[in-house]
Amino acid sequence: MSFYPAFIEYEEGCAYGVIFPDIRGCFSAADEFDDVFANAAEALGLHAECLLEDGQELPAPSTPEALRKNPEWKEWFETSSLIMVPLLINVAKPKRVNISLNPSLLSAIDQAATQQNMTRSAFLASAAVKALT
Repeated sequence: MSFYPAFIEYEEGCAYGVIFPDIRGCFSAADEFDDVFANAAEALGLHAECLLEDGQELPAPSTPEALRKNPEWKEWFETSSLIMVPLLINVAKPKRVNISLNPSLLSAIDQAATQQNMTRSAFLASAAVKALT
């Protein structure tokens, strides 16, 4: 799995903004800090899908050290936070898998999914993305 560097910027009274130095035009925002990573991963994945569908190649992710040496990004290190965001591309059809869970855990998952108007699969996928970001 590839991880791309991204800068989080925040200004009082505004949303958290996220930009990706390696992928121009790819950005994300979140009103709550807890949503920053998931929103950034979703934005990165969707942007990458569009690039690939248009026949373009994804640039290789920069290392934090390479960005730190790049004068273009010097100020960002002083005013923002750097995070590494996993590239999760949804270009394939979902794949059916067989897993085993404790019955009480499965019941709790089903209740939480129902409360959020989600299927069990969507709930588990959402939880996995949050755990990865």
